[in-house]
Formats: sequence, C-alpha cells, structure tokens
Amino acid sequence: MVLHGDYEDFIGSYSGVFDTEWCQRIMREFDYYQDLGAIYPSQNDYPQTCAQRFDYVIDMSQMTKMRIETEIMAELNGRIGQCFEEYQSVFGTMKERTYYSMSQKVQKTPKGGGYHIWHCENSVANSDGNRAAVWMLYLNDDYQGGETEFLYYKKRVQPERGKLLIWPAGYTHAHRGNMVLEGMKYVVTGWFHYAG
Repeated sequence: MVLHGDYEDFIGSYSGVFDTEWCQRIMREFDYYQDLGAIYPSQNDYPQTCAQRFDYVIDMSQMTKMRIETEIMAELNGRIGQCFEEYQSVFGTMKERTYYSMSQKVQKTPKGGGYHIWHCENSVANSDGNRAAVWMLYLNDDYQGGETEFLYYKKRVQPERGKLLIWPAGYTHAHRGNMVLEGMKYVVTGWFHYAG
C-alpha cells in the first residue's frame, strides 16, 4: 500500500486505504449482528447526552463470525498501523513514545443520528486520558451529512469510502459528528493509547 497522507491541522487524511469490497463486507457483518440483536444503541452508554448522540455500536472483537476470519482484523490493524507510522514520521516527536490500539468499534448512524456535541477523546480521568490519537475509517459515503467537524480549525471533513483519519486525542481537536440527513453512515473507529 502506497500512502499519500495529507496532514493539515495535524489531521492525517488517507484516501483509499480500503477498497469498496472490504468496506461493504464490514457493513454486511454489522447488519448481520444487528439483525441478531447483538448491537446496542450508544445512548445507553451516554445517558447524560442522549439528546446529542444516537448511533449503533459493536466492538469488532465481539463479532464472533468475523473473529474467526483473522485476516480481516490483521488487514485492518496492518493498514491502520502503516498510516500511523507515516503520521509519526511527519510529527517526529511522537516517535519518542510507544503506542497500541486495542479496540475497533464499528458504528452505524441512521438519519438524524450522530454525536453532535463538541468533545475530545481524552477528556476524562480514566483510561480515556491515556489516549494519544484517534483514528476513524469511513466505510461508506452514500448518505447526506455526517461530516466530521473540528471546532478550532473551522473544518468539516467530507466522508469518503475507504478514507482513514488520524488526529490528536486532546482538547486542540474538539470535534463532533454532524447529523446524517439521509441514509446510513458506517465507520470503524478506535484510539492509539500511550503504552506504559
């Protein structure tokens, strides 16, 4: 895989990291588990913000059918790892630390849904505070709205199937998911944590 990242405002943007077939497979697997009743609405995790957030979530490790197919996870982790290595090369001081990414959450956001409040990814004093960077992979782009908006940079990133974003987890990159106006939005997201 040849990377061609863009790094404006410390937001790494990598187009075409995954092809349409790979993305559609993850979406089909998600729908399979949703039909089984194994997917939960995220507002159950965030009752204090339920008016501001609505989507469906499952950790990829819980998708038993996919766990058997280890090449899917290996491919995901490998490509995200390659992009993160390039990100670290661009922002060289990041190489002074070691990082790990251990969870991959698949999210499906229906019309009217999203996480609309401004937030950053390490704003609480628990394991979230150990997050160095965030990554998000768009699985589809056949919907309206649903941009990822960054508050302090006055920037909205348009969803693009197979595009991966990496950005700092701290307050400098407060962001939100804009409302999906039509269709369904699918992403996979996770974090790079400081090791040790």
